[in-house]
Amino acid sequence: MTLSHINGAGVEFWSKIVNTDPCLPNINGSKLPLYEAANQPRTLRYCPTTLVTRLIEAGADPRPQGIFHSIVRNCQLQTVQLAVKHGADLYQISRDGSSTLHYVNDVDKLNYSLRETGNDLLPVLNLFGENALSHVIMLSNESVALSLYSAYIAAGHEDVLNLHNFTRSSGLIQAILEGMYNLAIEMINSDAIIPTPSGGCPTALHHAVIRGIIPIIRLLIAKGVDVNTLDRCGNTALHLAVSWNRPSVVRILIEEGNADVNLTVRGFTPFMHASYRG
Repeated sequence: MTLSHINGAGVEFWSKIVNTDPCLPNINGSKLPLYEAANQPRTLRYCPTTLVTRLIEAGADPRPQGIFHSIVRNCQLQTVQLAVKHGADLYQISRDGSSTLHYVNDVDKLNYSLRETGNDLLPVLNLFGENALSHVIMLSNESVALSLYSAYIAAGHEDVLNLHNFTRSSGLIQAILEGMYNLAIEMINSDAIIPTPSGGCPTALHHAVIRGIIPIIRLLIAKGVDVNTLDRCGNTALHLAVSWNRPSVVRILIEEGNADVNLTVRGFTPFMHASYRG
């Protein structure tokens, strides 16, 4: 039995293993013990950091494809630094084209990565066209996303707002969808131009109206976005505000955004929508 059979009880089991090669793969030759240890789910009894650290100290190699990215994602900073000390490369690119920066999930690891690599990894896009910010937003960590966004802006990457993930959502729309409203506000307040999605995809304003996020709605209007843009279903922001029964948003769109109250969509004006809803 190799170390690749270690499961959630790995820490307790470690003391029973003697003269075991930590670099041997499993019976299929496809998974190394360090890979499995780094990808074990965190439980009350198991933390990947502990076992990964012991494996590296025992001679396990953190350099093979995929292992270091898992360490960056799932382990604490000191284990990431230990892996680097043993040959892991912060510049390594995964099979899907992601840099290690795509996988940082706390501010300490982000600061360490930026300190060691400078701005070199910021432009890297994976095979889905996602930069590190897009990927970090999907990991739902707003503090890391805010710090990473600041790094992009400081490095002159104002085009970060124009990049889309595999769902064709921009960074701003992703932030709204993930409930990262502080990040969304930071993006809107920057000097970057708010992108308009292609192909009739809902705009940031559409998404903000559906969720009733008044501060973001007001900022987008002040930024000069087109209030009367149609989504692929032919809805303006005003039509959506009526459909979602958001009277305060309706008032803001009309009074502050000069929304067209007479614009007909599929034969209905916003007023007709409101009348239909009673």
